[in-house]
Amino acid sequence: MIKEIVQKIKYILGPKFQNLPNELEKCLALESVSDVRVVGISGMKGIGKTTLARALYEKIADRYDFHCFVDDLNKIYQLSGSLGLQKELLSQFLNDENLEICNASDEQLCMFTGGIETLLCECLGEGSKIIIISRNEHILMTHGVHHVYQVQPLNQDNVVQLFCKNAFRCDYIMSGYEMLTHDVLSHAQGHPLTIEVMGKSLVGRNVSQWKSALVRLSEIKSKDIMDVLRTSYDDLEEKDNEIFLDIACFFGQDSEDYVKEILDFRGFYPEIGLQILVEKSLITISHGVIHMHSLLRDLGKCIVREKSPKEPRKWSRLWDCENLYKVMSDNMCLPCLRRVDLSYSKNLIKMPNFGEALNLERLNLEGCIQLKHIGSSISHLRKLTSVILENCKGLVKLPNFGEGHILQCLNLGGCIQLSHINPSIGLLKKLTFLNLKDCKSLVSLPNYILSLSSLECLNLSGCSKLNNIGPLHSIHCWFPPCMRQCDISFCNLLQIHDAIGDLPCLETLNVSGNNFATLPNLKELRRLFHLNLQHCKKLKDLPELPLRVDLLSKAYMPPWPVIEPLPWGRVAGLYIFNCPKLVEREHCARKTISWMIKVIQECHQYKLLEFHLVVPRIEVIIPGSEIPSWFNNRHEGSLISIDPSSIVQRDNNCIGVVCCAVFSAGHQRRNFSVMSPPKTNGVFPANVPVVLEGDLITDNLDHLGLFFFTLAQFFKTCSWNTPNPGDVKWEFEIRDQKGFDVKVKNCGYRWVYEKDLHPSQLTMMHTEC
Repeated sequence: MIKEIVQKIKYILGPKFQNLPNELEKCLALESVSDVRVVGISGMKGIGKTTLARALYEKIADRYDFHCFVDDLNKIYQLSGSLGLQKELLSQFLNDENLEICNASDEQLCMFTGGIETLLCECLGEGSKIIIISRNEHILMTHGVHHVYQVQPLNQDNVVQLFCKNAFRCDYIMSGYEMLTHDVLSHAQGHPLTIEVMGKSLVGRNVSQWKSALVRLSEIKSKDIMDVLRTSYDDLEEKDNEIFLDIACFFGQDSEDYVKEILDFRGFYPEIGLQILVEKSLITISHGVIHMHSLLRDLGKCIVREKSPKEPRKWSRLWDCENLYKVMSDNMCLPCLRRVDLSYSKNLIKMPNFGEALNLERLNLEGCIQLKHIGSSISHLRKLTSVILENCKGLVKLPNFGEGHILQCLNLGGCIQLSHINPSIGLLKKLTFLNLKDCKSLVSLPNYILSLSSLECLNLSGCSKLNNIGPLHSIHCWFPPCMRQCDISFCNLLQIHDAIGDLPCLETLNVSGNNFATLPNLKELRRLFHLNLQHCKKLKDLPELPLRVDLLSKAYMPPWPVIEPLPWGRVAGLYIFNCPKLVEREHCARKTISWMIKVIQECHQYKLLEFHLVVPRIEVIIPGSEIPSWFNNRHEGSLISIDPSSIVQRDNNCIGVVCCAVFSAGHQRRNFSVMSPPKTNGVFPANVPVVLEGDLITDNLDHLGLFFFTLAQFFKTCSWNTPNPGDVKWEFEIRDQKGFDVKVKNCGYRWVYEKDLHPSQLTMMHTEC
């Protein structure tokens, strides 16, 4: 009787969480009375897997005749084995706590003819729903789970709600504690267990005690939290432990390819090791970047320090500037030191002496804003391959590099006080990457830079005081034949040497923001897939574009792990924007659509369009006020309505769709909206690498934007799992990386089929445009 009353009260009050993730409920197929669904819930320790599962259980349990919730399955199994689990299940099903059962024999299990991946489904009756909680995604998948839901950190509203409940015993932040609360929650990063533990530890304390607790927390992590997280680490094999510690100490948010190279060098077999950490919810990998929660990074550092917390020379890893400097000051020989990362050490004034670290390969001093000089000890490091000094805003002088170096990457971007480059840079015969972006005080380049015969990537963007760039104007051999990426934007250049049109390997060329009137002939640059001419305000003629396109290059893999990839990823793009003196503006469409089709043709020939992660984005921004007649579907305004019914059949040789929009460059606005307009499937945000800020724009005439989608990209953008014959309605938005967007006047689209790639069709297309 009492239990019935409790159930009625629970029904009236509703579940703990009224707004559970839609994805999770959808995966259970709750609307189906016959489908058997097994869904896994995974995530890092303390992220709220059990809480979420219980809330979902309480919400849907009343729909079923029999239901049960088994908490801490491991504990029951350790105490009573499989018999104890069976008893727990049946006791809840039959509502009989005194149930006595005996174990099932192996023979009885033989009736299930499928493998382990189908065993669960074969055991269950129609309409059954099973929710399994585990940190190990691999275990869930191997036991026939239909879908695994990854629990994400709490959003800001839920974070504040949970913290206030534990720290203030109310639902709001008490006066005077606002900034302190922000500091606490910044440390927790949406982790429920941490929020709860920290909230309870601060309840009833005054402001000064809160401040003291936060200072202590920055030095000594909460034992309660670390002990909970530690179980995930203890479950790993030895090599996976080492991978975890390396990522925690050094790679919290780095390129997957770079991390793999380092781990492979250390003999840790990263292909399988990283996957294991992903499956155990210790890291995530998104868009080629590895992410680890800050609490797990704290755990890793605690583990490294635990045996000798006050003796850093005994630690297996050093990541802090002060500790490294102390060890180096003790004149200790560090023959095994391979990588030093002192990035963003804002108090670092002098570089430590690395003269004894003869095997050092990578030195990262990015963001050390008070560092003015690089010590001479760097000239002795013959195995050094990468030096990163980006945003060392106080750096005024570079060292003498000396002979015999194998340095491949030198990143000096943002060194705003650096006015000269040491001539010894010419001795770096292996240098492949040189970044001098935004070195605004740089007035000249040494002639010795001509000796960099291996240079593949050069970035001089924003070096506006480079008045003496003689090599760019007169010396043919300035551009080495292996040059792949060249960015000389906003350098106040009056002309570009013809030599740039003879580089067989050139893939990306950014000459935007300069003052030349013409460009060299580019028709022989068959590997060029990214050309940026925006804000070339004196440009009169569009250069000859490549006669053919060859995309089989290094562009479809990171060039090397030690440098960042192209700013806009793998983008095959042509950008002719804000060039007010350009003649024959309307003829740009013919040339550029022809170029775009050649790129699509190349991708199709090598089947790149079949692989969503390999195919580049293909887009064009050019002057123009009308949708070209080649687009057989045109609409007024920014709303584009696409009818996919003609390509629902998979045997029609459709490759993708090209969308086009006319926009006005003279009306910019800052866009903060993420809401879909009414009566649309959503917003199509065309993010392009052009600068839309008004103070740069002098050409207020209209421009065209062209964007190609493979079928897979199109349906993914529509958020469809399968093609739907109904119309797709998008609100077209063209915006830059800073969130500025423009007014879209007209738009259109055309389906692209294999026949459109035939040379005869290209000839016909020229007449249509």
